[in-house]
Amino acid sequence: MNIQDINKPIWRKLVLGEIDYNPQYLAASLMIWRLKSKIKNDNSEECIKNSAKEIFELYFKSKELPSCKTDLAFLLK
Repeated sequence: MNIQDINKPIWRKLVLGEIDYNPQYLAASLMIWRLKSKIKNDNSEECIKNSAKEIFELYFKSKELPSCKTDLAFLLK
C-alpha cells in the first residue's frame, strides 16, 4: 500500500465527505469531522487543499498503527 502520494484524490474526497467510510482510527475520525466542519465555513480551494494535506499527514505519521492500516487498506485500494 503506497501512502506516499499526497496528490491522490482520496484525501480531498475524504475531507469533502465524498467517501462513505467511518474510519477505525479514532484520531482520523475526529480530524475528518473537524475538517468537514471547517470546510463548511470556508470552502475555498486553499482550505480544502490544507485540510487534505492535514489528514494525509496524520495517516502518513500513523501508518504503522493497526487501526490506521485498516483505514488505509480501504482508502487506498
